[in-house]
Amino acid sequence: MMIYDMTLQHQAERRMSAAEQRRADEQLGRMAARTSELWRRATRPFRLTAGQRPGALRGHAGTARCGNAG
Repeated sequence: MMIYDMTLQHQAERRMSAAEQRRADEQLGRMAARTSELWRRATRPFRLTAGQRPGALRGHAGTARCGNAG
């Protein structure tokens, strides 16, 4: 095993402090928000050309379209 691999293994196995966990959670939250915004921007032209207002694919219409409606 290389020294770099040993360092990665050590970091993966050790417990994070509360401050480190908060920082990791904040970073993941910001990443999720950016990803969500990019997805909305990418799918907006489809929603507009499909004749639906932005956000209309959520809820019952989305489940019925996927065949999950009971």
